[in-house]
Amino acid sequence: MTLDGINSYQGITRIDQGNLRINSDQSLGGGNKNNSDLIMNGGGLKIFGSFASDRDVYFNADGDISVDKDMSSSWNKIHTGDYKFTKSGEGELIVRNGGDASEISLMNGALTLINLNMNSEKQDALLNVNNGVLNIIGGDVSAKNDLIYITGDSTINLDNVSIKSSGNGMRLSDNVQSTLSLRNQYTDMPILVEGKNSILNINAGDNTTLASNMHKSDESTINLNLMNNSSNWVISQRTDVDNVRNS
Repeated sequence: MTLDGINSYQGITRIDQGNLRINSDQSLGGGNKNNSDLIMNGGGLKIFGSFASDRDVYFNADGDISVDKDMSSSWNKIHTGDYKFTKSGEGELIVRNGGDASEISLMNGALTLINLNMNSEKQDALLNVNNGVLNIIGGDVSAKNDLIYITGDSTINLDNVSIKSSGNGMRLSDNVQSTLSLRNQYTDMPILVEGKNSILNINAGDNTTLASNMHKSDESTINLNLMNNSSNWVISQRTDVDNVRNS
């Protein structure tokens, strides 16, 4: 189903099954901020326009939000409960004002999460990145198992995020090339590059201290770039780093 143009209906919008396609915030009707949220009971939201929305998105089942190439869509908050939220499509999705999540998958494109509280007691990784750019700014992130599991070429940007992980903070699989960029960040999460022929490039930027245990397979590579005088590297008990550069 496609909704485009300006619609005047009031109240929440609920997706039970199938896909709803929209190209503007007005596609989801009028109403005020308190009664115009989007509820995902299954299915997916397909976005084919650029716009900003003040609505919250609630997940009562696993759900997918796709943003088309060259499009950018921002929303107020997301609330996933115990369900998995998948971001797909080559465009950008932004969550501006936090919310809560327990499992997120980034298939491609860009996903920006600002002041989001992410907490998972699941055995699966909290954040699964297949491809694309993941930006996490502020907020609290904690996981019982792996925090970020990367299975495809990607870029991870962390800025002033509180991180706790009982497993690996970041784990790469086979044949992956990924960049981890840190800014305003203290990072002691374990990093594991376990796959064959994988490359992890770490950029430690402004006001950053990297104090992680870093492990890798013999067939993989970890490169560390200290970007400026406010970048610090605290060598931990085990540090498998192939190349270090001070910019």
